[in-house]
Amino acid sequence: MRPKVIANCTQALARGAAKRGIRLGARTLDQFRKVRVTFGVDYGSCEVVFEPGTRVVAQVLNELFKKSI
Repeated sequence: MRPKVIANCTQALARGAAKRGIRLGARTLDQFRKVRVTFGVDYGSCEVVFEPGTRVVAQVLNELFKKSI
């Protein structure tokens, strides 16, 4: 996955807001969004919802094996 390119002006805006203790959204630094974590029926899957409107779905797989020499 490629890293996202963020314009210099956007980086400067975000850094300036953080230095002044404000967010780019309407919340203050001590206000948080509600978070809901749901584990899926498949082993290793989950869904995270940050209200209002951000949804993340993840699936992981892990495999262990003995290295043969």
